[in-house]
Amino acid sequence: MEEKNLYDILGVKKDATQEEIKKAFRKLSLKYHPDRNADKSKEDQDAANKKFQEINLAYSILSDEQKRERYDITGTIEGAEHGAGGFGGFSGGSPFDDIASMFGGFGGFGGFGGGRGRQTRTIIPGKDLQIRLKVSIEELFNPVPRKIKYKKDIRCPECHGDGGTGKKQCPVCHGTGQETTVQKTAFGIMQQSHVCSRCHGVGYVVEKSCPHCNGSGFVTREVEKTVMFPKGVQDGQYVVYETEGCEAKKPGDPSGKLIVVAQYDFDTNKYEVRGADVIEKIFIPYEDCILGTKYQLHLPSGQDMSVNISKLTPPGKRLSLRNKGLTVQDQWGREITGNYIIEVNYQLPSSIGVDETAALEDIRDYHSKKK
Repeated sequence: MEEKNLYDILGVKKDATQEEIKKAFRKLSLKYHPDRNADKSKEDQDAANKKFQEINLAYSILSDEQKRERYDITGTIEGAEHGAGGFGGFSGGSPFDDIASMFGGFGGFGGFGGGRGRQTRTIIPGKDLQIRLKVSIEELFNPVPRKIKYKKDIRCPECHGDGGTGKKQCPVCHGTGQETTVQKTAFGIMQQSHVCSRCHGVGYVVEKSCPHCNGSGFVTREVEKTVMFPKGVQDGQYVVYETEGCEAKKPGDPSGKLIVVAQYDFDTNKYEVRGADVIEKIFIPYEDCILGTKYQLHLPSGQDMSVNISKLTPPGKRLSLRNKGLTVQDQWGREITGNYIIEVNYQLPSSIGVDETAALEDIRDYHSKKK
């Protein structure tokens, strides 16, 4: 642990603000929290637990200005903690407080000096769902609401999510929904909780499975939702709709999220999106590249424009229409508008007639005589 850079653990720069540090910590804590990794292999769970410990250690130091200053000076965890009560000193400013509400309290971290008390039950949110939704080039400029249909799990109407009848307390976790492991680390003894392997967190088992849901507690239903991407959405970006995913097994626990991912659906040989800029490749007759012309352009935004193509425009020449690109938000939430860029290419005819051939031969003869 001491050899790792605390800023690198949280994925922030050394001059990161406290808000940036807190945001990075919350994101990583959710990702590596034991409850979120309970369905993975033992090896993956151990790796996630180790990462979770590193994240919390990094945050405990970098979120404290005095400790952070000492860490920046000494470059060591020991130097940062010196005189600050040690790693166990999470008495009112524990980093767990920042995310405890998302999991209903951790409970199983009593080894962190002072303890937090054992959690009475585990909160298990419903599963998140991810849907890829195709987006046209026109929708990047003018988003429209889209109605989508998707399938999600809801609690069984027959057993109300119980999974059957004859409920009794889980013999493994004794109704808490959690199993606790004790781990010896360089910082002392650490208790850590994870979802019960027997009851999967619900705290009970049933004697007779529900025939309607085969004991799962869920049935699948198709639902409809209106969604819309923001202007200038990038390929792979997504919109999150809270509580629109699968229902939780226990009434009162939060439903999962619906994550709608944008997938570009247009001719990528013609259009290219680079952040807020859009590049369109146009093809005009070769004689227009030589003699020049006015090209009538229809933008995906719906606007029509006349673009001047100069004489002797070489193939691949790019012309920029300022502030005609996409409107997007930068990292500070400010709206910026890019440029619409035209890449001019010439187009050869598939065939030429007798008169055109004669005219081209005259041109060739003219250039030959000039040599």
